[in-house]
Amino acid sequence: MRTYIPLKHTFIAGILLLMTATSCKQTSLTGDDIPSLPQDAAAAAALSTASLPNAGFESQNSTGNQPLNWLLSSSGASSTTDAHSGRYAAKIWNWYYYAKGYLTNGDVWTGGIPGYDNHKKGGIPIHSRPTALTGYYKYEYGTNNGKPDSAIALIALRKFNPATQRSEKVAYAEINLGPASQFRPFTLPIRYDSQAVPDSVVITFISSRNGFCNSSGSMPGNCLYLTIDDLALTGAGGSRQPVTIH
Repeated sequence: MRTYIPLKHTFIAGILLLMTATSCKQTSLTGDDIPSLPQDAAAAAALSTASLPNAGFESQNSTGNQPLNWLLSSSGASSTTDAHSGRYAAKIWNWYYYAKGYLTNGDVWTGGIPGYDNHKKGGIPIHSRPTALTGYYKYEYGTNNGKPDSAIALIALRKFNPATQRSEKVAYAEINLGPASQFRPFTLPIRYDSQAVPDSVVITFISSRNGFCNSSGSMPGNCLYLTIDDLALTGAGGSRQPVTIH
């Protein structure tokens, strides 16, 4: 009999709705496919930079297991000292055999009922049109019976529309991150669907597409380990080209 596991963070469900179920060659999403990012006057006044806070994960909480300015899933995620540069990186993995770990920027905590998040509140302010998300990663299968898999990096940029009182999609892109035993650079080109300048950006990493861990090894039920470090939003102007998923 399978034991019920209460997932403390539900952001992942909203993000997975944005993605195709299989590894497709091109993404094509409508404006309603990306979660809305609420905007208010205080946040609007803060939109001044495209910098990504704590992009190298060096700023940590007091125990050194949680990078500041980022949210990790309640299980299957932690800071690590196995870093590309500096002291720290972020690491996520599948846990309880099939549950996926995730990492996202900003704070999606809603308060209220303990343990629940609202994916619509994720992300951070931005006021430019970066052309790519870059960084370094490692991806190791572990005990998944050697079945091919990949982690996922995705980015969504939005702009608040005062007329509709909704945040609308400006750009979206995702990419597969395949196996790599040593740190490898990646570039995620950003596909823009309009000429608007976004006011918020959500960046998310997910530990696998369809992975399942077996019960062997020193940590039964854990596998598909993604380590991320040295992220950056690069360029300006914004491409309108289709996104190819490698």
